[in-house]
Amino acid sequence: MKNFTKRLVIAVGVSGAFVDGTALAADGNISFHGQVNASPCAISPVSQNMTINMGSWNTASFTAKGSKTVPAKFTIGLLRCSADKTASVRFDGISDADGNLRIGAGEVISSVAKGIAIQLQDSAGAAIQVGSNSGEYSVLQGDNHLQFQAAYIQTADSPVGGGSAVTAGTANATAQFTVAYQ
Repeated sequence: MKNFTKRLVIAVGVSGAFVDGTALAADGNISFHGQVNASPCAISPVSQNMTINMGSWNTASFTAKGSKTVPAKFTIGLLRCSADKTASVRFDGISDADGNLRIGAGEVISSVAKGIAIQLQDSAGAAIQVGSNSGEYSVLQGDNHLQFQAAYIQTADSPVGGGSAVTAGTANATAQFTVAYQ
């Protein structure tokens, strides 16, 4: 019996040497997300989900088909570009017959402005049709900033005898973009 007690004391002592005095508990989780790709540049997080303020315009600002508002400028940031390349940007979304971004998709029709669309443009003001590539931009090693702009454009003919073909309402649209490198 003495021998058994001695063994039990030694076994308990040895197993106790491996136990730490701290208590373990699961208090939270950490998720790590990322991506590795073959693209020469990464899109800036700020550029991934942008909202461009197009401003508020009076219907009288539109005087004839093709008249435009002052453009709102925006930038697509390219980060950590690995080599000198050229890039073009393609904007996709719902377009009108002229390749402009149609406003009001998914909104209550009665609250949407009529007779206008959003024209996407390069930094010089040249129109970029929805679904088509922009002109080429030089991309250098490091960080780069591709400049664009957007303007409301009157798409409807003005009525004979005067008045405006543009009606008041919300004038929102959404586009997705893809950067292609050459």
